[in-house]
Amino acid sequence: MGTDVTKSKANTMLADGLEKKRKIDEEWSSIYLSKQPLTRPDFPPHFTFGVATSAFQVEGASNEDGKGSSIWDSFSHIPGNICDGSNADVAVDQYHRYKEDIELIAKLGFKAYRFSISWSRIFPDGLGTDINLEGIKHYNNFINALIENDIQPYVTLYHWDLPLNLLDSMGGWLNEQIVKYFAIYAETCFSNFGDRVKKLDNNKRASSNFCEWLLYWSICAWKTWKFFK
Repeated sequence: MGTDVTKSKANTMLADGLEKKRKIDEEWSSIYLSKQPLTRPDFPPHFTFGVATSAFQVEGASNEDGKGSSIWDSFSHIPGNICDGSNADVAVDQYHRYKEDIELIAKLGFKAYRFSISWSRIFPDGLGTDINLEGIKHYNNFINALIENDIQPYVTLYHWDLPLNLLDSMGGWLNEQIVKYFAIYAETCFSNFGDRVKKLDNNKRASSNFCEWLLYWSICAWKTWKFFK
């Protein structure tokens, strides 16, 4: 009886999901078939258009002004890890050229910029003992420049660039003690940037972590089933 109820609920959820997908497909098909270009009035008045990056992708200056190494700095320098041998030591050099980047964002008409703060640029060892004032200064200047150009800063505190020392010394996120150090880092960002940054998230794509975990264990289960079949 219980199994039948569970199956019935699952079928209902599936049917609801398919119906929602059908309606979305119809809506988008009507837009494409009408050949009417999407314009600003097609979106709600408070809808915000913006662009997004992460610190490791764009900043460069990987070992300048007191910044510590991140796990991605380390990983990208190990021969064979990156197909073409490239790294993000310079990237697009946003650390030095952020004013130019912000001017381009403004010219394109975007009103928001989602970027991440490099944990190891604030605390080189990740432990929260020695704050890097040059890092604080950089992000203050960066945020001020965005606001001066009428661009709202959206900040991500962590976009996978864990300070290398936290991995080497305690195993990174596998050690629950890391939460204490992340809290110190987060509080430091709040106290230094919170007066101007009103949109902030802790972790980029937390939902993708779960999906990747689910996919991994699904593959493991499938391989185990195939082995014993």
